Amino acid sequence: WLGLSDMGHEGRWVWGHSVTESPYTAWAPGHPNADPHNTDDCAFMSVSDEFLWRDVDCYKKANAAPICQMDVGLDTTTTTPQPTSPPVPEVAVRLPTATRKSWNIGPGRVDAIDFTSTENIIIRGISMVGYSGSHTHNGQIQLRETSSGSTIASERFQYTSNGSLDYFDHVFSSPGNVTAGVKYTITLEYDETGTIYYGSGSHANTPVECNGGTVNFHFNESPDDSNGSNETTGQIPRILFSC
Repeated sequence: WLGLSDMGHEGRWVWGHSVTESPYTAWAPGHPNADPHNTDDCAFMSVSDEFLWRDVDCYKKANAAPICQMDVGLDTTTTTPQPTSPPVPEVAVRLPTATRKSWNIGPGRVDAIDFTSTENIIIRGISMVGYSGSHTHNGQIQLRETSSGSTIASERFQYTSNGSLDYFDHVFSSPGNVTAGVKYTITLEYDETGTIYYGSGSHANTPVECNGGTVNFHFNESPDDSNGSNETTGQIPRILFSC
């Protein structure tokens, strides 16, 4: 059954879903029944009629399942959702200059720095330094609330240095929320025993523009450090964040 009927008014073929007359018809020869007193009130389509229409008795002869109707011009285009990129982080520079002098790293040598922020922010990662030649570096980064020691973010890292003095960014897969005025500690520990470059030229107080305002960072030497990083030199030269 097509969903088309003239049961309400003989000769007026109306769609059941919209109660409007059909602007299109495809009747088989001899149909629809022109007898004004006929009971053939349902439009029916079958393969035997080469899919042309015939009108039949709705309750006796239309032994068929209904056919779904689709609006002409309906946009059936499927739109594939596009992945959204995380916002580009702002950068708080603690140590603006990398130096080619060597800094010892390895298991048990923990570089750490404490900081506070004047605004509630999201810590998205840190920057690290490289070394001469091509080297792949692995290790662990942690962000903790200093007084309680509770871990805000903890993540493995891997990057390949290329002999340049560039900083290498690691963006956390799960960023950490930081509350204004609360002290936090970032620690960095490498898996391999060896040497890398380090940063210098301390900016103990660092203002950064973010979303039309200013976020002020204050960096301090951390008691969790066991490798010599302090306010003026060492590792963790930059913090990546967003407001």
